[in-house]
Amino acid sequence: MKLEDLIKMQIALIENGKPLESFAKFFSDTVIMQNNNTVFASNKKDGMEIQVNFFKSITNFKAIVYYSSIKDWVSTLGIRYSFMNSEKEQVRFEGIHKQKWEDGLNNYRRFLYGRLFKFT
Repeated sequence: MKLEDLIKMQIALIENGKPLESFAKFFSDTVIMQNNNTVFASNKKDGMEIQVNFFKSITNFKAIVYYSSIKDWVSTLGIRYSFMNSEKEQVRFEGIHKQKWEDGLNNYRRFLYGRLFKFT
């Protein structure tokens, strides 16, 4: 399958409130996951556990992909997020996901973000 088609499927899952399904479907077992410059998971199992725990702690999750590009086997997605955190605060922020793909799976994901906005 072409990378463009994989990215379209990934975006559809994310925007339809199914980021864990996207993770399960498109991430390799040996994925390296990084937030800014910090590696927080070095395999799919650990990454999924972290993601599941995060999604258990929030409600009203929404995501909109406002930018996407592909160059060679690297995709870049700009995503705006909104959710209610465990303190019942509305959280909104955006970030850039840089993803390296191999054999139809994401084997490296770096999430770049800066400002975090909270609306109470």
